[in-house]
Amino acid sequence: MQALIRTMFRAAAQGDTKAGRQLLEVIARAESGRTGAAVEILEYAVQYKEKYGRIFEQREREGLDPLDIFPHPDDVIINETTGEVTIEGPLSKEQAGARKAVREQAIQSMRRYFEVEAAVAKDPTNRTLRREFKELEKYYEFLKQDSERIERHEALRLSRRALETKPHEPHTAMPGSKHDG
Repeated sequence: MQALIRTMFRAAAQGDTKAGRQLLEVIARAESGRTGAAVEILEYAVQYKEKYGRIFEQREREGLDPLDIFPHPDDVIINETTGEVTIEGPLSKEQAGARKAVREQAIQSMRRYFEVEAAVAKDPTNRTLRREFKELEKYYEFLKQDSERIERHEALRLSRRALETKPHEPHTAMPGSKHDG
């Protein structure tokens, strides 16, 4: 298939209008299929966030533990400009458990991270320290990304709470005011 397309490109580049037209048709069909799949993914992501977002919010309001449903609706990120959907969190209970284990290991390694960072600053040519620092840096980066995810969840939770409709309390006139009969 690639050889055929290369041949069509070559022919079109050399002025073969029939090859050029066929090439454009092939490209248009491929793009149409890709666009259709992207639209399906986008629609599914929006429906998923709406359906499970409400369930998570309800449980949160009632003070219940979160569900073991993955991905968390707040981990489904929709770029409203491009329509691109990404998932920035665990996709399964197993992945969530693994993240928790890595988080614990990363937290435990932070003291050593700062020790090695200081040692490397004093002796930048020490290959053993540099290698250890490079390994510890992975945990540091994991914690940064994990904290950004937690902050995103919290910001979304607070914004949802702020947007909740609150029942209006009727205004009662204060005794002695001009509205008091």
